[in-house]
This record gives sequence, structure tokens and C-alpha cells, in this order.
Amino acid sequence: MNIREKAKAAVALAKAATPGPWVVGQGYLAGTSKRRVVVEALHAGRSTQEDGYAVASFGPEHDPGTAPDSTFIAAARADVPALAAFALRVTDQKFIKSMVALVLGSRYPDEAAAAISKLMEEK
Repeated sequence: MNIREKAKAAVALAKAATPGPWVVGQGYLAGTSKRRVVVEALHAGRSTQEDGYAVASFGPEHDPGTAPDSTFIAAARADVPALAAFALRVTDQKFIKSMVALVLGSRYPDEAAAAISKLMEEK
């Protein structure tokens, strides 16, 4: 699978997933009094973790191994679609042709680099 195929797959996965934002919170293991680390999806228009629901649950809240995993998953909800969109943009044939034309046609490499940066930021 090439990078464009991976990016398209990531976009599809993100569209199918629970909408964000996702945040790290704490909850209880069903049927017990054991607290767990959870990744929660906030409901649209609400701003507190109490209004969300768990999309992922991790080991005991004091387990130091859960913080990096839960933080990564919560951040991935926004980061993966953004990175996938960027990968699709910079691997687009029109973008590549524009970039090559700027580099090859310019006697001013700093201006060409600035133009390429601007192309990479466009949506």
C-alpha cells in the first residue's frame, strides 16, 4: 500500500470513528469500583468531560503506562485526519508538477521555497 492509499484509508477510518474532540478522562470499570483511564468523545456543543462517553478504556488510573497510550489515542483523533490530508495534498500530481516548475523555473531558491511552503499549506 502506497502513502496515498494509506492516507485515503486513514481518512475513511476517521470519518467512520466517533467525532471528536477526544480527551483523556477517568471512569469506572463496569460493575466495579475500580477506576480506569478512559478516552472520551465530547458531545457536540458541550465543553466538559462529564458530558462525554468512553471510546477507549485502559488499565488502572495509577498505572504509569496508561497515560502515554491514552494521550496518544486522544490526540490521534485530530492528528491522523490532518496528517492524512497533508499526505494527500503533497502527493497530488498537480501539486508535484507545480512544485517542480517552481524549483526548476526559479533563479531565486528562497522565493521558490516560500512558494512551495505556501502550496503545502493550501487546502
